Amino acid sequence: MRETEVKVLEIDRERVIATLDRLGAELIFDGMMRAVFLDFPGRSIINAGNLLRVRAEGNRSVMTFKGFVGRRGAKVMDELEVEVSDHATAVAILEGIGLEVIEEMEKQRTSYSLKGAHVDIDRYVGLHAHIPVFLEIEAVDVETIARLAEELGFEEEALLPWSTRDLLDHYADRT
Repeated sequence: MRETEVKVLEIDRERVIATLDRLGAELIFDGMMRAVFLDFPGRSIINAGNLLRVRAEGNRSVMTFKGFVGRRGAKVMDELEVEVSDHATAVAILEGIGLEVIEEMEKQRTSYSLKGAHVDIDRYVGLHAHIPVFLEIEAVDVETIARLAEELGFEEEALLPWSTRDLLDHYADRT
């Protein structure tokens, strides 16, 4: 699957939720997520612009590989996902074949479906709690993202084609 996504920083969570409700968005997830990012010792996955993650989403665990495609107004990645029955065992298997845990994150996520797009409101907890609440909009193309962002009250300049690493780097001086 192709993922086309942008981030919008430092949002007013309540205002965005009210707008989503007014637009008829469907709430599809509201809960904690824990992500473990892995790579080989030489960081060949990250150095290629890719990502390997095992994430617990409520009662569901998913292993994801994202292959970098580009940044054309949005972050574009090819995404392969498979549900795994046990988060800790999946991580242990990957460590057993030589990968290392390079980052662990926890966040509160509220997810909506709207007009064929996916809208997430994220707030990190723990180590990354200094990062303000932000929004992710994922859709089939940049034009759809831009239209939806406008309906949500965001200017095109606020739409950032950032990865999680870009987000962490942006707020690194606030720790």
